Amino acid sequence: MPAVGQAWFLLDRYFNAFNNLFCHPNLKDDMPQIEFKLTSEFVKLDDLLKLTGVCDSGGAAKAMVAAGNVSVDGALELRKTCKIRAGQVVGVGETRIGVVA
Repeated sequence: MPAVGQAWFLLDRYFNAFNNLFCHPNLKDDMPQIEFKLTSEFVKLDDLLKLTGVCDSGGAAKAMVAAGNVSVDGALELRKTCKIRAGQVVGVGETRIGVVA
């Protein structure tokens, strides 16, 4: 398989795996839901994962984000300290974290 064809094949497999993990319609209603109440304007993503108990430590949270295991509003998020505001939903595996004001 040519290198370009192989790259497209791998990219297609990545997007299919991502959609199955985060966007599969049968999983969304059955996913555990955590509600997080903000006490300020925003919370950093790695702090949110630590504060909700999804990760045991900040280092584990940063590693989880860097590995591509976290989505924000259904989109893959790789920024460890992105600002999460009220109304956003963070997905980690089969767990969703709803952020409220």
